[in-house]
Parts: sequence; C-alpha cells; structure tokens
Amino acid sequence: MRRERAETLRVLLSRARIARRVRQLGRQISRDFRGESVLLVGVLKGACIFLADLSREISLNASFDFLAAASYGQTSNTSGQVRLG
Repeated sequence: MRRERAETLRVLLSRARIARRVRQLGRQISRDFRGESVLLVGVLKGACIFLADLSREISLNASFDFLAAASYGQTSNTSGQVRLG
C-alpha cells in the first residue's frame, strides 16, 4: 500500500473576510443598478457557491446563469484554445 503525503493547506482569507466582501459587493451592485434587474453570470463549476451567496446580498431582482469553459478536450494537455459551452 502506497502512503500519501499529507498536504498542508494555508488559509489565505478567512470565511468572515470573504463573507464581508461578498456583502460589500452585493450592496455596491444594488446601488449601481438601483431600479434594474441584474443577471449574474459565472463560470462553472467554481462560481456556483459564490453567485448564490452574492445573489442573497443583492436587494434587486437578480437571476443567474452559468457557462462552462474548457481547453483540454479529450487529452491531458491543453489545446491552447478555450471553448465556451
């Protein structure tokens, strides 16, 4: 049986600091687009939780959509060209 090395992760930004910044962004978007509906667009898969949290902090009618980006195709080497889907 192969023994895996334990990875050490270092926290760069605390949960509280991230939440505070998301609140600030939500307030700023609400001010900048007062009276309008907003569409939030995120790149899958990483933006899902962030957009959900951000949308809760926006006091406007907000909806969101996602797009996927890939540059690897069927190989383990990048093609150098990003495909959006």
